[in-house]
Amino acid sequence: MAINPDATLIPDKAEVWLALKADVADISAMIPTSANADLAALDWEFSGLIDDKKGIPLDPSIEVKEYDAFGHPAFRVKLKKGKLRSGFTVFENNAVTKKFVLPGSADNKVGVPKDVQVYVAYRYTDDADSHVWVSLRPSPVEVKNHGGIVDGELSYAECVVHHVADADGDQHFDHRNVAVVTDIGY
Repeated sequence: MAINPDATLIPDKAEVWLALKADVADISAMIPTSANADLAALDWEFSGLIDDKKGIPLDPSIEVKEYDAFGHPAFRVKLKKGKLRSGFTVFENNAVTKKFVLPGSADNKVGVPKDVQVYVAYRYTDDADSHVWVSLRPSPVEVKNHGGIVDGELSYAECVVHHVADADGDQHFDHRNVAVVTDIGY
């Protein structure tokens, strides 16, 4: 068995780009042709600085149903209702984050959490390899935790995106620009 350290993923940079469901007529028109494409030109909005220590956590889960029979525990096991949640922690309180972090009825208002649905594009790089994941369906974004207003502390909003799958069970389009790696024969 050959071990190829170049096949590992150690991201160097990650970005979060968003589009409100109400602002998207056709998501296929917003899918970039390369991972390095200008997302702003495709009408994506940059969320701003995110917490690089937390990055973009992924939380896949599935419901496990065990059936006991014939005197045996877990005689049969079925898996169903798979889910994927992702997240990010934004540090900036800018025009983009204001749309889902305590959105008010106007720009000069602060409101209560609402059912805000977004399309999200996650772009990350690992050396010369770039990836951009674009959500195929709008998904609710939840502000899970807010840092509040603390003297001398950086404010933050920890967000969770509850992804919704399409009819094929897919949630993201993955566009990648991967550098050609030769097997170094480890």
